[in-house]
Amino acid sequence: MDAMTDRPRDGDQQSQLAELLACERDLDRLLATAREEARRTVEDARAAATQAEADAEGTLAAEVERLRSTIEGQARSRVQEILARSRERAARFDGISDERVKDLADAAFRQLISHDGQP
Repeated sequence: MDAMTDRPRDGDQQSQLAELLACERDLDRLLATAREEARRTVEDARAAATQAEADAEGTLAAEVERLRSTIEGQARSRVQEILARSRERAARFDGISDERVKDLADAAFRQLISHDGQP
């Protein structure tokens, strides 16, 4: 600095300008590095999200298939139970003679056509 004018000397000004330009270049490099790191971070996050979505879809599809299989198995089992019960009930009627069935049908018919519910 010049003691008489309180202004920096030309050499000091050039030195400060050089430092300022060097600082600006360093900041530009740091900014470029930060932008590249941010770009990679976003890219990695997108890839991770895509993979997580695919994994979740696979898990969901497997669970849907497991549930479908379970429900189908339960439905088949229930149908078999109903069929077995129906066969058992039908078998009880196999022992009834045709004559007995005719007599019961006639009695039911007579009761239906009577006016006061009496045969």
